[in-house]
Amino acid sequence: MPSAVAAATDADRDLDRLAAEISDREEGSGPANAEEATRLASCRLNRASLSGGVGELRAAAAVLDAQLDRFGPWPDLCYLRATAHLKQHELPEALASIAAGDGLAGSPDGRAVRADVDLQLGRYEDARSAYERLAAETGSWDALARLAHFEAVLGDPARAEQLYADAAAAITAKELPSYAWVEGERSRLHLRHGRIAEAAACCDRAVRAYSGHWMVERRLAEVRAAQGRLEEAVALAEKCAARTGRPELAHLAGDLLGRAGADAGARAWHERALAGYLESVALGEVQYLHHLAEYFAEVEADGEAALRWAARDHALRPHFATEAALARAGELAGRGGRDHVHN
Repeated sequence: MPSAVAAATDADRDLDRLAAEISDREEGSGPANAEEATRLASCRLNRASLSGGVGELRAAAAVLDAQLDRFGPWPDLCYLRATAHLKQHELPEALASIAAGDGLAGSPDGRAVRADVDLQLGRYEDARSAYERLAAETGSWDALARLAHFEAVLGDPARAEQLYADAAAAITAKELPSYAWVEGERSRLHLRHGRIAEAAACCDRAVRAYSGHWMVERRLAEVRAAQGRLEEAVALAEKCAARTGRPELAHLAGDLLGRAGADAGARAWHERALAGYLESVALGEVQYLHHLAEYFAEVEADGEAALRWAARDHALRPHFATEAALARAGELAGRGGRDHVHN
């Protein structure tokens, strides 16, 4: 954002600050040592997360690779690289990064990554045990949020809500983007169980604490849709999709426009989503395989295509969500293939 334009939200201000710090740290020959390289990489990764930009995440991963090549397997750099791998669903690579850093595998950070991989690979008891131990040992908001997510998708929803509340309470005033994210996840949990008012309250708290977070705006779009306020939901989804360039948000905008009866607009956003998914695959990425399976199952009702993408995803991440997607695609394919659904 040009310096002459005032930052409109908390997120905008932080994005500007991070961009300035990145520019300063990349001046000249760049970082002089591994500590400085870690700070640069952390700024890059934080900015990618806060902006939601897929291109920014790719750029952050490239910076991490360059700094690791330059300074070797510094543990903090290895941890950051592992987190980037996780965001891109690169599970073996995440484990390799943790193994490369001296002492990292046995640290809380390294064990958290291992547990995240176990969850993605369907090793549920291993993941649960690791999350329980980390939450008990550290009491950190991120450990509590990881355990909350596990309970939300595979355990006790009531416990998940309490754990999210505990995670939010553990966050300091210097970590408001994290607070907004946790409240967004609480909203998602409430919405999954039909508690629309509670979901809206979580989004309201998030926006009051930290404005402009794209993930919160996404959750708020889902809440507005559940409230029947489709015009507001569409506006939020379109804003998020345009700002971040994330194809899954274009997909959401298309779905909401379809619900509103705006067929041409829905098709335009859905085509944009598909182009983004396929671009990612062409680059060798795998994080959008499950979205492709969902797209062909729900937008195109093309069971054979959905089955191909779902099978690829399940081969990499054999867990509850990919199993459900595979079953859904298989059922659709078994009904006789393509039965086009108009938006």
